[in-house]
Amino acid sequence: MAGLSTRALAAALHVKSPALYWHVRNKEELLSLMVEHLLQDSLEGIPPDLHWTEWLKQVARRQRQLLLSHRDSGFIASLAPPSARIREDVFTRIMAPLLASHLPGELASAAAGGLAALILGWVIYEQRPDTREFMEAYHRPERAFELLIESLVSGLAATARGLKKTKATASDG
Repeated sequence: MAGLSTRALAAALHVKSPALYWHVRNKEELLSLMVEHLLQDSLEGIPPDLHWTEWLKQVARRQRQLLLSHRDSGFIASLAPPSARIREDVFTRIMAPLLASHLPGELASAAAGGLAALILGWVIYEQRPDTREFMEAYHRPERAFELLIESLVSGLAATARGLKKTKATASDG
């Protein structure tokens, strides 16, 4: 990661730095574009008609899988500011099935953001040899991730039911 620069990338692509700067303003934008591409890929192939709980678990698994398939991607993603496309396209695509399932907007947004933070932190731990070794001393990372995602999504579903009950009680009274 330390060796990544727009100048080094231009050299690796056999182009001059100004040609690269025509497309990418700086290293931050380059990192954001990399993360944007990965996030868009993570949403492909997941059936949109799944129940929101199953859909969210599949997104989590896919994002983790894609991040783990690229060296240092967790760290890179932690440095990349969200691009306009992530805000306007990717986040909207993540929110759509949650909102279509009548999850309150605040809960849907918390679910999407919380899931992203959880996956990113988890992947950073898995990608660093010393922290992965620490994790493996206590559990298999793959199994622990599944348990954690299941617990998170079950908790979100319980919160949604509680909010629905509260709303129904308030409208009755």
